[in-house]
Amino acid sequence: MYRLYLFHPGRCLVNSFSLFDQSDIKHVSKYIAQYNEEENTQLIRAILGPTDLSVLKPDDELRIPGLIFAASTGRIR
Repeated sequence: MYRLYLFHPGRCLVNSFSLFDQSDIKHVSKYIAQYNEEENTQLIRAILGPTDLSVLKPDDELRIPGLIFAASTGRIR
């Protein structure tokens, strides 16, 4: 399991989320975009994994480290 921590620059921790799959990433991305727009800021994003902490650059894509999600084909077999 990975944990995403969101910090407001110069203030404090804003929120934290558990990241399990792509749907969590989509939900959190919407939250971040809305917060950044309302507060006119750029949240600092840090992902805590089992053995490391990754602080993302502002232009880094939000994803679970080491996990690549395949695009859905829409087919069920």
